[in-house]
Amino acid sequence: MDLDRVGITGISFGGYASARAMFLFPDFYKAAVSIAGPHDYRTMISSISLERFFGVPGEPGDSYTRVDNLHLADRLKGKLMLVTGDIDQNVPFNQTVALADALNKAGKDYDLVLMPNAAHDVGYQPYVARRLAGYFLRHLKGQEPVPFAQPSK
Repeated sequence: MDLDRVGITGISFGGYASARAMFLFPDFYKAAVSIAGPHDYRTMISSISLERFFGVPGEPGDSYTRVDNLHLADRLKGKLMLVTGDIDQNVPFNQTVALADALNKAGKDYDLVLMPNAAHDVGYQPYVARRLAGYFLRHLKGQEPVPFAQPSK
């Protein structure tokens, strides 16, 4: 294993975890692809499943701010690509937008892939798989990916 070129990726909670790994261990992880990650649990729709772990948002002792990725955005050092589908029914699009906004406010560069008409399974779409592979090839190996072959007409 080449410890100077470590990348990480994940979908859903794994998308949250891959971005968080970049923020918490910025000198270890060099590139990440975060797909459909719930980065700000305070705005998640399914609060009943979260309140049993984090408490009620805004009440003393709640853990939402501590576990969100937004407050860590200024720690980004490596390359981060965010991927989201615009009709994700599980982790709404606004989760990725919120992290992008936090990265903007922190003055950090990142890449964003928006997949139209894509739900929570966005990470399994061929275009996303190709972009993910190309991202790691480019940022961990220093090679340009092979261009996408256009279908013949």
